[in-house]
Amino acid sequence: PKAFAQADVDFYEKEVRPVLAAHCLKCHGADEEKVKGGFSLATRDAVLAGGDSGPGVDLKNHAASLLLKAVEYKDAD
Repeated sequence: PKAFAQADVDFYEKEVRPVLAAHCLKCHGADEEKVKGGFSLATRDAVLAGGDSGPGVDLKNHAASLLLKAVEYKDAD
């Protein structure tokens, strides 16, 4: 697996994980039986694989990522 810079890990832990925990993990967490839309946030591979609507993250065009659109509330779907 790819090694991440400590600054990236720190940013994720401080800025990203709390948002996911508060708003996303209840329906898209590690419990396979409760995962909605086939989309799990349990692992990096699961996020990249995506769910029923496609990959959660577009590594070539971050702004187009479904996950980013969801947390920004910019897409009604």
